Amino acid sequence: MGLPGHEELIVFIDDSRGIEVIERHRSIHHLPAPQRVCSYAQITPWLDSAGFPMQALIVRPSGGADHTHIRKAVVDAATLKIAISGAVSQSTEGLALVEPDLRAHTNPTRRLVLSQLADRLARRMATLCPSCQTPGYGRISVRIGLPCADCHWPTDHITADVFGCVRCRCQDLCARPETTADPQWCERCNP
Repeated sequence: MGLPGHEELIVFIDDSRGIEVIERHRSIHHLPAPQRVCSYAQITPWLDSAGFPMQALIVRPSGGADHTHIRKAVVDAATLKIAISGAVSQSTEGLALVEPDLRAHTNPTRRLVLSQLADRLARRMATLCPSCQTPGYGRISVRIGLPCADCHWPTDHITADVFGCVRCRCQDLCARPETTADPQWCERCNP
């Protein structure tokens, strides 16, 4: 079973220079499970764990593919009560499905990640390649194989970051400060 998570991606395209600079962020998120309810009173204990009202909600009829009765970006109790009542009345099961609205403009966690990602892209665009002076010099990949502290077998942990240019082949290897990995992550010591 996989871990719940998401990936954000921001791309800067400069047609005049013929470059693309990509920054991404992967994270694990523990989202509250969607709830099937027949009334607003039934959902109130769940609302805090969902981050409501800062985290917007989507309400739809449970059971069936009727997309005309979906309410998105619900951020207040009055609207939520009306949306649940309407969804229950349109549902073949007599239930409303209430779930977090994960669109970026309605999700505070995603907005924070996107803001940090935009800052990271701006810093990268301000970094010129030491060889050709093209903006966008930054981390392009990583090297794995950090040795196990016990048996020195290579693990899946990162040993170094690879920084490079988006235009020329200039690259630098920057070793991480860790010199060994905990044996708990070693496939040989801890299969």
